[in-house]
Amino acid sequence: MASAEGSHLNFDTHNGGIHLALPLAFSARVHAETNNGGIQSDFPLPELRSGERRRR
Repeated sequence: MASAEGSHLNFDTHNGGIHLALPLAFSARVHAETNNGGIQSDFPLPELRSGERRRR
């Protein structure tokens, strides 16, 4: 299984999109946010509103 465990990957854009292709068996925690626009994903991401925190 591929993983970025122990690594921090950061992707930013100020005007445009980011397209990221990962192997099917990739394991990661994802934090995504937008100031103006939407977030689309081909895999399920739980949606949290601004200020919400996920319980561990």
